[in-house]
Amino acid sequence: MPKMDDEKGILASLKSKLSDENKVTSADDLNVGDVVYVELDKNDGLVLNGKYVTRLKYVVVAGAKSNACQKDKVKKR
Repeated sequence: MPKMDDEKGILASLKSKLSDENKVTSADDLNVGDVVYVELDKNDGLVLNGKYVTRLKYVVVAGAKSNACQKDKVKKR
């Protein structure tokens, strides 16, 4: 695939701006339906073959769980 000419650096600056605006810094930044591009490794459950130590994967946020819900479900003994 041929590279696109970007003599004025407009595309590079747009890419940088979009990545900064959409960067997830905490769970509060996530919503159901968001698609996040993350780097995962064997600690995340991936089985990696060959020379790769990590892999970039798309993850879709399919639901949300709050700590308040968890506290309500815990039975006290």
